[in-house]
Amino acid sequence: MDPVLPSRIAETFNAHLNGACHWLGDDCGDYFIVSLDMADEVFQKLKMPPVLWSEFAQLAVLNDYLAVLTYYYKERERCFDMWVMREYGIEESWTKIFTVGPFTGVVERPVGYGKNGEVFLQNKNGQLIRYDPWTNEIKNIGIPHPKHSFQVISYKESLVSIC
Repeated sequence: MDPVLPSRIAETFNAHLNGACHWLGDDCGDYFIVSLDMADEVFQKLKMPPVLWSEFAQLAVLNDYLAVLTYYYKERERCFDMWVMREYGIEESWTKIFTVGPFTGVVERPVGYGKNGEVFLQNKNGQLIRYDPWTNEIKNIGIPHPKHSFQVISYKESLVSIC
C-alpha cells in the first residue's frame, strides 16, 4: 500500500485542480490533503493550512486555487475561514483570504462555492442561502431540503469525452 494513503479519506467535497483529484485525509487525527495525479497515477500528500483548530474542513477550487474552508465556533457563533494555496504544491503559500461570520443561530454548514467566491450555506431550517464575502450580503435562495441533503458540485464544460 502506498504510504501516502491515509487510514480514512473524506467521502465528499473533493476538488479537481491541475489534473489531480484532492481529498481530505486523516491518520489518527493528523489531517492532510491527498492528491491523485490522474495522468501519472501518483499520490501526493499536502499539508493543511496552518489552522489552530477547526470543527470541520472542506476542499474547493476558488479562482483556480486549491482552497480549504474551515468552520468553527467562536463563543456561540459559527465562523468560516477560507484559505487558498497561492502556489500549488507549496505548503508555505497557504493564505487566509477571508472570514465569514460570525453568524448567530442562522447557519448550519457550508455546502459549496460559486466561481466568484460565493459560499453556499444551509441554514438551521434546511434552506439554501448564498453568502457573498466581498459584499457581506446574505441571500436566501429559498430551496428547502431536509438537513444535510445539500451539496453544490462544480463542473467545467469540455469537449473531451470521459467515456
